[in-house]
Amino acid sequence: MDIARRSVLIGSVAAVASSVAACSSATRSVPQPTTAPSSTQPSATPTASNLLELRSRTETVAKFEGQKPTYWGFYAPGVLTKFPTDGAGKDAVALTFDACGGKVLRYNADLIAALRKHEAKATLMIAMQWAQHNPKIFKELLNDPLFEIGNHGTRHVPLSVTGRSAYGDPGTRNVGEVWDELAGNFHYMADTWGHRPRFMRAGTAYTDDVASRAADFAGQQLISFETNGDAGATFPADVVYQQVKAAPAGAIVIGHMNRPQSGTAPGYDRAIPALKARGLKFVQLSEVLPAAT
Repeated sequence: MDIARRSVLIGSVAAVASSVAACSSATRSVPQPTTAPSSTQPSATPTASNLLELRSRTETVAKFEGQKPTYWGFYAPGVLTKFPTDGAGKDAVALTFDACGGKVLRYNADLIAALRKHEAKATLMIAMQWAQHNPKIFKELLNDPLFEIGNHGTRHVPLSVTGRSAYGDPGTRNVGEVWDELAGNFHYMADTWGHRPRFMRAGTAYTDDVASRAADFAGQQLISFETNGDAGATFPADVVYQQVKAAPAGAIVIGHMNRPQSGTAPGYDRAIPALKARGLKFVQLSEVLPAAT
């Protein structure tokens, strides 16, 4: 997102980070999300989001059309912010980075270089517009085993069944458009690149509870975050460092990879060794949220 940040005090970072998280298209005031409900905790029960193929638009619309949402924000029921800390998730954090659609379709090569230098696994949530604008880079990232590629939307918009906006960006207007937003990029990746993403983060990370259930039913597990690493690539490097190094085990950490002039790369370059010094490792989402067998 393009939220201007003129100054940041370390002591107020947590409050700011809870509301400034994901990319949007213009400088604007920040809506406040509702507190994360307990249903954001990871579930061991396999769901439709483990499917290798999406359920159809017709089937998804028929199941959810007419339902009224009661939640709007980062933490709709079923949207994951963390993962189990036993097994593969023991002493681990999941770094995730958004390659947003919209006006800024650039590539933070220094960030990717830092991840490679530190051998830090990550899940890259890539919007269709960004992938189409950067096909050579997308192919390189897709073929790098250090990275897992997720879905960051077709138009990079919030997921709503009523057209609600986040940061001034209008969301999808009904269940059919929710399906279009997740399926367009899914099918682009599958048909063009032979990759079928399991995980999705909505544009701006905002979703309502009907849209989250519809996405899961259709076959995409929605991801939000527990630790906000860079506030949409607006934090300076020192604040990124403070935020990321404090991530607890089991946290999904959000950062951004489409703004190379931000403090994201130098902040993560310092924070990753600090996390390692705490005994934490780095995992891809599929390692700690495995598909049903």
